Amino acid sequence: MDNRDAKRTEVGVAPSWSWVSVVGQVSNDFALWENKTKNTLFATFIRKEVEYEDDVFGKLKSDGNHSLVIQGQLVKGAVGEIFTGQAKQEMVPGAEFDSKDIDDTKTYALLLFGDAVLGTSKSANKFLGRNDLLGLMLLPVDPPVLLENGDDSGTFTRCEMFRVGHGEDTKRLRSAMKAFCADAKETGLPHVNIKGSNEFVVTII
Repeated sequence: MDNRDAKRTEVGVAPSWSWVSVVGQVSNDFALWENKTKNTLFATFIRKEVEYEDDVFGKLKSDGNHSLVIQGQLVKGAVGEIFTGQAKQEMVPGAEFDSKDIDDTKTYALLLFGDAVLGTSKSANKFLGRNDLLGLMLLPVDPPVLLENGDDSGTFTRCEMFRVGHGEDTKRLRSAMKAFCADAKETGLPHVNIKGSNEFVVTII
């Protein structure tokens, strides 16, 4: 969404990961990623929970569990605002926040997929790493929300998205994510080890 005038709906209308949670124009192409054969997925969908008052087309329960769980690479404070030009120089520009008062140093970037550079085949793209990197910008829930499983760690709200163009910025972002994932144990966030590399288990509400 490229819409800095968008506003959040009232609490309880929809979870932050849903487009319904924002009043404004939805204008990104995330919905089309399944049709892009050149894309490289970097995250794994685990599960979602949504509780309705009556039916699946109706109102959500105000006190219900509306969560989305994704496993993938995460990094804190590495991606900054793309529009204002005020992001710290050490941060990678590419974030598009849906609120003007977000402190980008407190945000987390969750990598979802790589969008192949125009004219590059999927096999060549995978070998050469010619990807624009896209994902979600997240804020930790404060105060923490206790989930049904008794866990309040790794719980976030979505505060928008990021897109980092292929080049030095994507190298910097991948390097930052690699270092953050390597120190996963020290973060206190839920994580798993996949073939020698750590990935975080993120709950978005």
